[in-house]
Amino acid sequence: MANEKKTDFFIGKLLDLAKIKYTPNGSDIKEIKNALKTASKKGTGKAGYPEFTAKSEKFIIVIEDKAETDKQANYIDNEKTKLKQNVKSIIDFAENGALHYANQIIKKTSFKKVFAFGCSGNEKHHIIKPIFVDENGYRILKKVENFENFSEKNIEKYYKEQVLGETPKEILEAKELQKKAAELHEALRNYGQLGDKEKPLVVSAILLALNYDDFKINNLTGNKRSTDGIKIFQAVENFMKEANVSPEIKLKKVLNQFNIIKDRTLLNQKDERLAKTPLKYFTEFIKNNILASIKANVKEDVLGKFYGEFMRYSGGDGQTLGVVLTPSHITELFCDLVDIKKDDHVFDPCCGTAGFLIAAMHRMENMTKDKNEKENIKSNQLHGIEIREDMFSIATTNMILRDDGKSNLKCADFLSKTVEELRKEKYTVGFMNPPYSQAKGKDTAHLSEINFTKHLLDSLEDGARCAIIVPQSTMVGKRKNDKNIKKQILEKHTLEGVITLNKETFYRIGTNPCIAIFTAHKPHETNKRSKFINFENDGWEINKHIGLKPTEIAKEKKAKLLDCWYDRDDAESKFMVKTTITDKDEWLHSFYYFNDEIPKNKDFEKTMADYLTFEFKMIIQGRKYLFENNKYSKKKIKTKIELENRKWKEFFVINLFKIERGKRLIASNRIKGDIPFITAGFKNEGVAKLIGNKIQKQYSNSITIDMFGNVFYREYNFKCDDNIHVLKNIQINRYNGNFITSCFKKTTENIFSYGKQFRLKTLEKLRILLPTTSQEEPDYEFMENYMRAEEHKLLQIYKNYISKRKVKIKRNIILLTERKWGEFEIGKVFNVYTGANVQKKYLKIGTRPRISATDQNNGIVKFTEISNHKNYRELNNFISVSFLGSVFYHSYTANLDMKIHAIQIKNKKLNRYLAEFIVYLIKRSANNISYGNQLSSRDLPKKKIFLPITSQGDPDYKFMEDYMRALEYIRLEDYILNKYRDEIL
Repeated sequence: MANEKKTDFFIGKLLDLAKIKYTPNGSDIKEIKNALKTASKKGTGKAGYPEFTAKSEKFIIVIEDKAETDKQANYIDNEKTKLKQNVKSIIDFAENGALHYANQIIKKTSFKKVFAFGCSGNEKHHIIKPIFVDENGYRILKKVENFENFSEKNIEKYYKEQVLGETPKEILEAKELQKKAAELHEALRNYGQLGDKEKPLVVSAILLALNYDDFKINNLTGNKRSTDGIKIFQAVENFMKEANVSPEIKLKKVLNQFNIIKDRTLLNQKDERLAKTPLKYFTEFIKNNILASIKANVKEDVLGKFYGEFMRYSGGDGQTLGVVLTPSHITELFCDLVDIKKDDHVFDPCCGTAGFLIAAMHRMENMTKDKNEKENIKSNQLHGIEIREDMFSIATTNMILRDDGKSNLKCADFLSKTVEELRKEKYTVGFMNPPYSQAKGKDTAHLSEINFTKHLLDSLEDGARCAIIVPQSTMVGKRKNDKNIKKQILEKHTLEGVITLNKETFYRIGTNPCIAIFTAHKPHETNKRSKFINFENDGWEINKHIGLKPTEIAKEKKAKLLDCWYDRDDAESKFMVKTTITDKDEWLHSFYYFNDEIPKNKDFEKTMADYLTFEFKMIIQGRKYLFENNKYSKKKIKTKIELENRKWKEFFVINLFKIERGKRLIASNRIKGDIPFITAGFKNEGVAKLIGNKIQKQYSNSITIDMFGNVFYREYNFKCDDNIHVLKNIQINRYNGNFITSCFKKTTENIFSYGKQFRLKTLEKLRILLPTTSQEEPDYEFMENYMRAEEHKLLQIYKNYISKRKVKIKRNIILLTERKWGEFEIGKVFNVYTGANVQKKYLKIGTRPRISATDQNNGIVKFTEISNHKNYRELNNFISVSFLGSVFYHSYTANLDMKIHAIQIKNKKLNRYLAEFIVYLIKRSANNISYGNQLSSRDLPKKKIFLPITSQGDPDYKFMEDYMRALEYIRLEDYILNKYRDEIL
């Protein structure tokens, strides 16, 4: 049994991280303490105590733990909205127990709002599910990562949004800001005929003018000599001088960009529609609708947001110039990831609208109350370079609006600056979002994102922290030049980790981004374990009307990320992998990921059952020779071997196995023989054909992995193509080989596909969890004994099955050639039915098999609820025939889609033996069916089938049934009673 105390410690740790004060096994609140004295789970009126209780604002928190995740909850309904409240469920399951205690508190105290949590698992693999409980009942909420949303500063907001369904304040603000941006865009276009680059410049100039105390909107009279543009321009110039914008060259460069407001005639002429100049109209609009927003959101790059909105409304996104502005939640995350300090010198060499510098300024200012330190931060510790003059002007405006006229912003080409020149500035933090997709060939190779990254790292102070946001392809390094740069980076700098981001981070841009974090001028050590995190599920989702916005889980997701980044918490490998790296690796989580969840008993049982099933199939198909070398051991079987409390360890696969790869052999060159030829695929364990090609290398007693990650142990002799990797280890055998196969399957499940194929490069980094000896080596003996016991258990099931059937079946088979056969139309002998189309929305997940056109899994594609839809068709005890000719027998009730025909014998009930005889004959009749020649409901009844007949010329159903009964017995007896006689008899 797993140790529940470990779960308790883990949950306590999460509560501490969320700064929630809790009481274990009771409560410090007198009312609750008294209520729990009679809260026994058994309902005896005696005491009962949850693992933890806490108070957060006006809410009570109750937590119940279980060590195993399969003890999380016991529901009444398939939708998982109702929990069973019988004694056994309350005792055995976490959510059920938590709800019980919450109900006791609601009933017996004055506290009427409770968040009850069912928690299960361990630090890496766990489930935390909140349930809100009040006097009106309870509501099961979405699972959470931690308790961040339930701290005193967050719980009220969570309650309003998730329980009461209120729209978050930030969503309302964003909608309003977007609405104003849309209106301003229309006005700038309609009344000013301004281009995409010009709009944000006009807005910037007006914002600066509005901050000049002597500037009055009423003075904008449309005078033809002293135009409104001149007045605004003069106000901007005076304000920038008052703000001590320096040096002089910077002041002139920015003012030069703002010349448009006094030089553009259309802006300064009165518009009859407005009864004023467009400039006055814009100024009034910005003052009334935007200025307050700019001042209120000090840490937000509001101008950057407007720039993005103008691009979007204009039908452009800046991609042609590689412009991808960074969202504010990412600029803030950068500050968190490098643990920015108040004395840092921050450098952004591609600063755009200054989003990173604004976030850094805001964070650093909040770390001190000293006015001189605040002034020094603004004047000397923020550095940026921007190559585009319009962007440079917006960035300068952004900083000036935050009382900083002396930021070290430069309008220049970062790549033209020498490392020696930049190193003199002693930058301790580097932030960058470089231009994207600018390296189109040899002439522009220096503009690649990885080259920008190297140049920034080389330019920083020794030990500086650096964070960049780039497309994921940058971390792959597909081009030869990029691979060389990756190597050069590791020779000088340390890669701390890479975080894969939400694909929608840059909304509507179509870039899959990631954040890479480095330490500059510290060579990457070979044994350094970097962190690779999958943060695609960051809690931010696309809001239909306003773009990317946070959901209720965004806070907890970010908290988990930072806790893992700073080693305050651990996580399962699907979230984070810590590993050594090389320059040849793809520096992404997806490259290093393996499933680190320990397999369960059912996983090993399935592997052994699948292996025995394949072995049985080969034997009954006349291929017994494949397994003749398997002499069953007389070794005594230990039937009670527990997986729980075994010590497990990660092993690199390349350290356990000698790895070889098969050789390509196209279908036309395969010579018929008796050796299985393995290719990629799950069906029939990848056995494509029996071949006799001598040149192909032969293997046995090995584990194979194909390009899709399908894993099989193969005891028998086989040959394989180049999509197969063969893993050899002299210590493996039929039993521990299948044990390791189960572990492989757990490791690689749901990772590989056509888009991400399993290759040798993958094996070099792949790790696998295995039970170990006291010397921390793989415990091959334990694995063997465990799987021997599993096999013994399954064979006993087979034996019992045969024993029950033995008296019911005949052993003697009458030869088929001795029977008379007749030809029948299917429609004359069978009732034929056809399924119908039912839309997905009418088919909820349930327990009823649904049959469709597939040759896998007996035609079952899903399990559904019974539907009242008019097209819903279901049948019991029938043979299905798909429009592509797949044929199966179904003894159970199942529903049919429109691609399935069903047949039943007229005036005769089917059974498994009779059905399987007929299934084979229908398959023969339908062997020419294909996509181009589909089997319609009109064609099937006319199809002819040969059947054994009685002396009267009728189908001889009794003979068919007796034949299959006898055949079953002979095959089972040959497999079980002869092969494993010593074990099961």
